[in-house]
Amino acid sequence: MEVLESLFESELIAEITSFPLQKTEKGTVVIKENCKVPEIPILIRGRIRVSQTTDGKNQTKVYDILPIESCILSLVAAQKNKPSLGNGIVEVESDIIFVPGVKTLEWYEKYTSWRSFVSGLYNKRLGELIEQRNQIQGQAKRIADQKNEITESIRYARQIQKVILQSPASFKSYVPNSFILNRPKDIVSGDFYWSFDTPDRVLFAVADCTGHGVPGAMLSIICYKKLNEVVSNNSRMAVGEILDEMAIKIEELFETKEITLSDGMDISLCAIDKKTGQFTFSGANNSIYLADSEHGIINELKANRQPIGKADCRIPFQTQIINYKKDSFFYLMTDGFMDQFGGDKGKKLRKSGLKTILSKASSKEITNKKTFLNSALEEWKGAGEQVDDILLVGLKL
Repeated sequence: MEVLESLFESELIAEITSFPLQKTEKGTVVIKENCKVPEIPILIRGRIRVSQTTDGKNQTKVYDILPIESCILSLVAAQKNKPSLGNGIVEVESDIIFVPGVKTLEWYEKYTSWRSFVSGLYNKRLGELIEQRNQIQGQAKRIADQKNEITESIRYARQIQKVILQSPASFKSYVPNSFILNRPKDIVSGDFYWSFDTPDRVLFAVADCTGHGVPGAMLSIICYKKLNEVVSNNSRMAVGEILDEMAIKIEELFETKEITLSDGMDISLCAIDKKTGQFTFSGANNSIYLADSEHGIINELKANRQPIGKADCRIPFQTQIINYKKDSFFYLMTDGFMDQFGGDKGKKLRKSGLKTILSKASSKEITNKKTFLNSALEEWKGAGEQVDDILLVGLKL
């Protein structure tokens, strides 16, 4: 064949062409991964795609065999009597000569041109691998640079969130004898705490906005601002009425002619009357917990089962008047604590596990409760990943 004359001696061409030229249809598997290779293909016309199986199912391209080339993977496998490391699939109708692997060993000793041919295949594939490596390294660097830029932007967003949301010191100035356990899953968080001082009452809340990370953080700023707006406009509203107003405003904000979003927040909202000491509570999917320090009993004060935001069948939020004893201890929290996976079986802590931990914390002084709860959470989580933002506020009345 004329195409072989530029590469091989006439004697080698005669040997090669002593094997039949086979027309092979598109899609034919000529090399099977993990199978022995009795014959290697020498491609005269067409194209063969060589690939390897990754992740147990996906095929990743290694290289293409072009005319007057062979497969270096199958050549090595045939000469060493080992399974092929790749698949060879005909991509267009091709003419192929299949040569027994043992013959290629004879040719390597006998013909200089065959040694040059094999060396050329090695060099070409090595060059392709080096080029692929350089491309991957370049892509990896670009990805790393982009990641650093995004991370820096999120860190700056965290600074903006800190400026807008309340600081721990500001919260504690209105709600003394309290502590805040705040563990965002990411750099920024969708959870926030809030307090507001009026001539008659002190109001405070813990809220969990849809999602976490940047989307949750954006929503937390919106809801925080709206909560300030609603209470500033009418500071005498009952806590349930405040949540009713919040639900309307958030639903209106996220519903337009073009799009409707189901985002919103769950919240525990409390108020203490400065004159009477009356404690009121209203919640949207977010209960609070009252600890009986003397007996270690944890009572759940249940919230309404509906969010602040879009709901299918909304009812007015209930304002509950909570009776409490002197030195009663309350916990407000988002669901991240009880939804954390861990323990021996890798399951969620759930409400029962949360109550057990809170009960054990009852005997601790307020200065030690935060440390105890954080340690209990870490022990439960173990080496597992934190799955959500975690926020817990404890306070003594």
